[in-house]
Amino acid sequence: MIKQDMMEKMILDFPAQFAQGYKAGQEAGKEYVGVKIENIIICGMGGSALPGSVLEMSATEIGLQIPVRIHRNYGLPKEATNRDLVVVISYSGNTEEAFSSYKEAREKEIPLVAITTGGPLQKMGEENNTSVVLIPDGLPPRLAIGAQYSALAAVLENSGVIGPQEKNFEELARTLDAKKHSQFAESLAENLKEFTPLIYSSQKYKNLAYILKIQLNETSKKHAFCNYFPELNHNEMVGFETDGNFAVLILRAEDDDPKIKRRMELTASILKEKGVGVEFLDIQGEKVYDRIFNTVIFGNWLSYYTAVKNGVDPIPVEIIEKFKNLL
Repeated sequence: MIKQDMMEKMILDFPAQFAQGYKAGQEAGKEYVGVKIENIIICGMGGSALPGSVLEMSATEIGLQIPVRIHRNYGLPKEATNRDLVVVISYSGNTEEAFSSYKEAREKEIPLVAITTGGPLQKMGEENNTSVVLIPDGLPPRLAIGAQYSALAAVLENSGVIGPQEKNFEELARTLDAKKHSQFAESLAENLKEFTPLIYSSQKYKNLAYILKIQLNETSKKHAFCNYFPELNHNEMVGFETDGNFAVLILRAEDDDPKIKRRMELTASILKEKGVGVEFLDIQGEKVYDRIFNTVIFGNWLSYYTAVKNGVDPIPVEIIEKFKNLL
């Protein structure tokens, strides 16, 4: 049975996540005020790494002046030092790679915060007297980006890395329309259901393309791939010389470089001549948070309707759970 009502409610409730995550993170990270932090390392896998992707995209606008690194692997980057802030994110609290990152940060006495809904990661943090942010559970991690990111922002604010974010999240919760994109997404899903999606964007928004890819992978149970301009014009587009069952989605933003926009238009023209379906998806919003989370909500609807039209349950990721059980 497809849990349509449950999934739709999760998407519609998305704007409420910002207050939940931000409130959950109110105390974490304060112990690092006054510590000179030179880098932020976000450790996470799958949907739990996506808050790091959002942070990378929004860094300039929120006043983050130190580098961000997303670590999707065991342990820590070899160059990690006690001048870094490590934030381990595991929505389930039961991710093998996250445990490895947490343990190495503890062993090296690197500033450390964990964000989770509970599980062994919570227990590990409490036993080691490390800050643990407990966010609400009950969602697939890919649908909990709002709560995970706002919790992360609270940690960074508390540690003195960025300024206050509460007003930004209040405005987001007030202005985001979670229903807005559903009709277009449903229409596009009808055209997408029999094809493998390729999501293209400018380099500036490559993280958004990646988020959309993950949503289609996990919710729609489809292969989906992403790349960015101008790099794809030097290699990937050659693949269209041969037949392929692809549909191309091009994320386009008003603040993309005019040269990149021209490449997008020319690429779309060439692909259409070859019979490839191309759809431009205009990234909407004046501020970076608006652009990011409008696209996230659209991706939630698109992947949901694609699942429904293909007759698959959008919520579970059974093959991933099976794999974890084999580890």
